[in-house]
Amino acid sequence: MHRFRGKDMEARFISFVRDRGLISPGDRLLCAHSGGGDSTFLFEMLLRSRDGIGFEFDAAHVNHGLRGKAADDDEEFVRSMCESAGIRFASRAVSVEDIRSSTGISLEMAARKLRYEALEAMAVEAGCTKVAFAHQADDRVETFLMRLLKGAGPDGLASIPIRRPMDSIELIRPLFAFSRTEIIGWLKSNGIDYCTDETNLDKSIARNAVREDLLPLLEERFNPSVRKAISQAIEAIERDSKYFTHTAVELNRHRYRKTDDGLILDLDGFGEIDTPVMIRMILEAFTRLAGDEYRCGYEHLMGAVGLWLEGKRNDRINFPEGWVVIRIPEGLHIRPTPQFTTPPEIDGLILTDGESELPEIFSLRSEIVGKDQVADLKHPPENTVYITAALIGKLKIDYNNRTGRIICPLGMGGRTHKISDIVSRAGIAKHRREWIVLLTNIDDPMEVLAIPHLGLISESAKVKITDTEILVVTVAPSVEIGIP
Repeated sequence: MHRFRGKDMEARFISFVRDRGLISPGDRLLCAHSGGGDSTFLFEMLLRSRDGIGFEFDAAHVNHGLRGKAADDDEEFVRSMCESAGIRFASRAVSVEDIRSSTGISLEMAARKLRYEALEAMAVEAGCTKVAFAHQADDRVETFLMRLLKGAGPDGLASIPIRRPMDSIELIRPLFAFSRTEIIGWLKSNGIDYCTDETNLDKSIARNAVREDLLPLLEERFNPSVRKAISQAIEAIERDSKYFTHTAVELNRHRYRKTDDGLILDLDGFGEIDTPVMIRMILEAFTRLAGDEYRCGYEHLMGAVGLWLEGKRNDRINFPEGWVVIRIPEGLHIRPTPQFTTPPEIDGLILTDGESELPEIFSLRSEIVGKDQVADLKHPPENTVYITAALIGKLKIDYNNRTGRIICPLGMGGRTHKISDIVSRAGIAKHRREWIVLLTNIDDPMEVLAIPHLGLISESAKVKITDTEILVVTVAPSVEIGIP
């Protein structure tokens, strides 16, 4: 016989949410209701305690569209339960496969992201300030073990937080005082139906294997109270994590600069900061971009620390779920992992006086001007080269999409250099190097005469003393902008 039944369970719920400040008089909540046992129990606890505490609540369901008719049946079950209890109900369908295919993130991450976004939107529409989720004590323990096995850092091992702010509301988890066994036992003893997700029995899913195999083994072989022991460890880790995270937030307050594709974390003086704080400064930067539910391995975070302390320009580390950290002079650039797309072939595009549109991205403008109109021949503007006008009609435009091309740079003593070495030394990111625009010899496409993006010309393209006119070639936009 379990210790809590009937009124005892309700009293325990009320005591827990009051002690933790999760629900206060006058609150209006949105109950996230999947139809499963945990969320059905949460719904019942909210229903039975609302008058005693003095709050109101609505319920909402998110249909991920992954389980066909079973998912529709779950939604109808929740709708019917709300109608019977006189609780306002809202639902929203999301397309997990669409976001998964477009972003490359995992199915679990895509479903979680869309679920949280949908629930937050429905809460705002209903005038609710909090969303109550039905995670219970065993969920925290299972999450701890899963993250431990994957090599999570201290923040990951703090498991699931009891509360956290979302963009416009607060997320709360009022069931951490209850185990799964207690919840199901209470529902059965009170004759309350709930839905069963058949995927919870599939042990090929890591969480199910931890629940059904690993935890029972730990209880049988090592410690019958292992769930309690892990819960205590989570509480201790969470306290330490909050302290270091608060310190990191304060240090990060003026270190961020948003970019079109992410953010730059300015790490001036970073090496003087203790490592636990450094880790959380980087993690906080990720949560700003990927959300509070984003998780990565401890080795990723330590790798990013090492990237700043010892890395060279454009060194990078790939993070989970399609993110990358790149070392740049002012700090760390955090952005989605760039896609390595190949530029199209350009067939027979000859440089002439005027505008040349390149496929996909760039345009090239060339103009013949008097040499006396140029104030400084040695220092052209950005993305521009000055070359002898004698080459007009003798230059072919191409992307840097062939190996083996060479250039004899002006002022290098006649030595040839590989184009691949030139663009690498220039600090051009790998996924952008093939998109560098080249001007090649019309008779020998492997000989490069100018690279407008880098302001570089060859000895053969230099403006001669006897020239009265020069060819000004400008490419737009910059190679660092607009490339897939």
